[in-house]
Amino acid sequence: MKQEVGIVTISYLKDGRVESANFVPTMNIKADKNVINNLKKVENSADTESLVHNAQSVFALWFNKANEIEEADRFEYEIASETIECEKYEDGKVKKCVIKFTYQTINTNN
Repeated sequence: MKQEVGIVTISYLKDGRVESANFVPTMNIKADKNVINNLKKVENSADTESLVHNAQSVFALWFNKANEIEEADRFEYEIASETIECEKYEDGKVKKCVIKFTYQTINTNN
């Protein structure tokens, strides 16, 4: 099992200090039938209460999955990183790195 969690991008100044940093979650969570059946019917675009309720319910699925990853058995699962891209200044110092994080089963076939 392997699931991408997100991408971290960090940009550095020439002296090595961090200029900017961001994390973009990429974990795609789909609502199952049970969740869909519990969402409110929307009559029209003026029904903002139902629209917001439904959006919050689906958004909560992402947080639940993130919490599940946090509480996972560390003997069975791990969060791994992979450098996708690393740009350098002319002098060889790091300018920007992009790193992908995945949640995966630990390979015990070593």
